This record gives sequence, C-alpha cells and structure tokens, in this order.
Amino acid sequence: MKLEEILSLLHQKQHKKFIRFLENREKAKDSKGLQLYVLMTQSDLDKERIARKLYPNQNFVAYRVLRKRLSNSVLQFLAGELLQNNYDAIGIRLQYYLVARYILEQGQRGSVAISLLQKAEKLAIQHEDYALLYDLYNTQLEHAHQLQMESLAMVKQKARENFSALEGAQKLSMFYADVRAQLYRIRHQGEYVDMVSWYQSKIREYGLSDTTLYNFKAAYQLTTILSLTAFVVNDYGMIVSLLEANYQQLQAYPEKQQDRYYRLQVLYHMANLYFRTQDFERAQFFLDEMATAFADLPVNKWQLERVKQQNLQALCLHYTGQVGEAIALANHLIRKKITDLELKLDIRLSLVMYHYHNGDLQIAFKLLQKFNHSPSWYMKKAGKEWAIRKAIIEIMLAIDLEKVELAFVYFESFKRLYYNYLKASNLHFVVEFLRILEKIFLYPDRVKDSHLVTDLDNFQGQLEQTDVFMRSFYAWPIAKIRGKDLYRTTLKLMSNNKES
Repeated sequence: MKLEEILSLLHQKQHKKFIRFLENREKAKDSKGLQLYVLMTQSDLDKERIARKLYPNQNFVAYRVLRKRLSNSVLQFLAGELLQNNYDAIGIRLQYYLVARYILEQGQRGSVAISLLQKAEKLAIQHEDYALLYDLYNTQLEHAHQLQMESLAMVKQKARENFSALEGAQKLSMFYADVRAQLYRIRHQGEYVDMVSWYQSKIREYGLSDTTLYNFKAAYQLTTILSLTAFVVNDYGMIVSLLEANYQQLQAYPEKQQDRYYRLQVLYHMANLYFRTQDFERAQFFLDEMATAFADLPVNKWQLERVKQQNLQALCLHYTGQVGEAIALANHLIRKKITDLELKLDIRLSLVMYHYHNGDLQIAFKLLQKFNHSPSWYMKKAGKEWAIRKAIIEIMLAIDLEKVELAFVYFESFKRLYYNYLKASNLHFVVEFLRILEKIFLYPDRVKDSHLVTDLDNFQGQLEQTDVFMRSFYAWPIAKIRGKDLYRTTLKLMSNNKES
C-alpha cells in the first residue's frame, strides 16, 4: 500500500492529532518524518521534488526508508485511534474474559469469575463475537469444577450452538473469498467459466443454506456474492428475487452500531442491482435509504461510501432524464480526492457518457482523450467490462464526429483485444452489436437498409437479460436508423424495458 493511500485514510480532524503524535515520537535531531508529512499534505510538490528538498545530496535510499517509517507511524496512530474509539465494543468484553480466566487459572473459586464471565458473555452475544464465545464456553467447561455451575448441560448446549454459528460464518467467509478470487480471474485475467454452475457447486461444497444468514455481516457477504455473480454472468434479472428476499430477511434483524458499515454496503448493492435492471424507482429508494443513514453519521465518516452513493445517484439522474443534474454531480465528485481508482475511473467515464447524450460531443471527446493509459492498463485496473464500455463509447463517438481514421483504429483495436474473450463468454452478443456498428460506419448511406433493420431487430431479442449500459449502447443504432435524438431514444428504451 502506497504512502499516499495510507495518508488518505486520515480524515481532516485527525491531521492535527497525528502531527502531535509525530512530535512526541520524533527526536529533535530527527524531525524529517514530520517534515515529510507536512510536505505531502500541505504542498503541491511531487515525490521527486520532496525528496530533493529533504535530501539535497539526493540520498534516495534514506528517503525511501523515511517514507516507510512514516507509513508505519500512520498505521500505528490509526490502530491506537481505532482501539480507543472501539474500546467499549471490543476491549471491555475481552477484559472481562481475560480477568476471569486469570482468576480461574490461579485456582480461585467464588462469584467474581462467574460474574465477569457472565458480563463478557452478554457483551459477546450482543456483538455476535462467536470467536470470544468459543473461548469463553471452553473456559467454563475447563473450569466447571471451580465455577460450581448448577447447569453444565446448558453450557454444553450454548457451546454447541455457538460452534455451529461460528462454523457457518466461517464457511460463508471462505465461500465469499473463493467467489471474489474467481471473479477477479474472470474480470482481470480474462479467464472464463460457467459462473452459475461454479457458484452452485461451491454452495454444495460448503453446505450453505439460508440458515447461514446469522447477522448483518453474513447478509452483506451474501448480497455482495450475488451482486458480483450477476455482474460476471451479465444477468441481473436472474438474482434480483434472491437479493430482494435476502434484503427482506435482513429487515427483521435488529441493527446494532457495529452493523452500520455492512448495512450501507447492502443498501448500495441493492441500489446498484435495481439500477442495472433499469428499475430506477426502486434504485432511488435504496439510495435514499443510504442518504438517511449518512445523515445520522459525522460528515467525515464513510467518505468512500458517500462517493459511491453519489455516483450511482448521478447515473439514476441521467437515465431518468435529468442529464444536467447528473453532469453537475459528476463534476462535483471529480473534484474530490478519491482513493479508489476503479471508482474514480467509473465517474470519469460516466461523465463522458453524460456529455455525449447531452449533445456535447467535443467535450465528451476531450474527456475521453484524458484516458491516456493503454487498454491493458485499464483492463487491469478497472476490469474488462469497464474497458469494453469505454471502447464502445470511443467507437460511437468517433463515428459521430466523423473521425474516420480514428474509428478504423478503434474497431481494429476492439477486435484484437476483446473478440476472443467476448466469444468465449456470455457476452458474445456484443460481437454481433459491434458488427452492426461497423455496418453503419462503413455504409452510412444504407443505414435504413432492410437487412440492417432485421439485424437490429434480431439483436434486440438478445438484450432481454442485459443491463442498463448495454441497452444504452443499443439506443445508438436505433437513433441512427430512425433519425432520432440519441438521448431521447435512450430514455424511451429504458422506459419501454421498465414497462415490459
């Protein structure tokens, strides 16, 4: 993790506290760590200029060591802050347990250890700390003769139930890890598998069922898994009912303070799911739920989640006819310091699309030109789907701006980079879509030819399970053939899909 990314973890109110933390740690003769921190956070100097300023003799080895030391200092500071802020949630129940265990290991009897274990158990159950409960019940069983418990059978039963819960949560975590690893290989390495079959085999392997849904964290993991599966197989309709049922089950679960992060993630996944299936009204419901949750939190909390919510809000605005508001919100987000590169790229590409649909073709083209890395770089950083979306926008915009040579280059690049992947995956229909675009490009005088209209009608049948972005692209050839406005055609297509 780069030092710049680590520093971004500090929110505004923590900067002064961290400076005091550094001042207490740094020796008078060795204050370069503090100097480095100030230069990185309060100046516009790049890494090389900072290095020369701190080490005029160009001792770059010492500079790298200094950066490493500052990274460690930030992490130690954050660890201390988290322990202090979460002491009530974690420290107290652990303290009760450790003191009780110490008393028992000294061979002592009496009510003190029993009282402490009861308090630790109550807090652990409240916070669903299955790992601590596992140790706690084992301690009670190990020292049953000292505790003189009246109901040893009850402790055994609680231990069995907790072990089952712990095992279920662990299985879900392992399942979640497997899915994320497989999806990464598909998105970033071009590997393709039948995700639905693979997904079902993993469920059988881990013996998962609805009973594994023990808490908010488990619900978040299931929601994430289902959303990512829908993303990879490009079939959001397939899992919408499963996610909705999962969400309804979650509603009956009492929310605790430590659940807030997981609840926000669930709300975001639900909003994104309904956005991708063009149910913008339901998507807006979950976005509003997120906004309400944010209103109860300090403004410096969950900054990344706030940006994700606003980015999705801009997309919903755009596809409900409010492109001006979408552009304004996207421009506001771009000015923010966003550490998540994939999210940052997504906001920038969405802004290109907003201007494109708004008729600002030159602005859209200039924004596209700012994506100056190679396609392979973008595939690695943002995934193949994002790179394919970008490539399709480049092709359509080049045709609209009559940049003939550039359009030829884009078509050839697309075929070379993505055709094999698309043909092997369930996105093979994108290949057919590109053939339609190429016909329109090569034979603009035949745009209303009956064969082309037939091709487009046949292609429309393959769009039933595709998401909002592919349908948005489909609006382009329709607008060309019918001589209609692109944005209005897009909105009409979204509206027709909702009615169907």
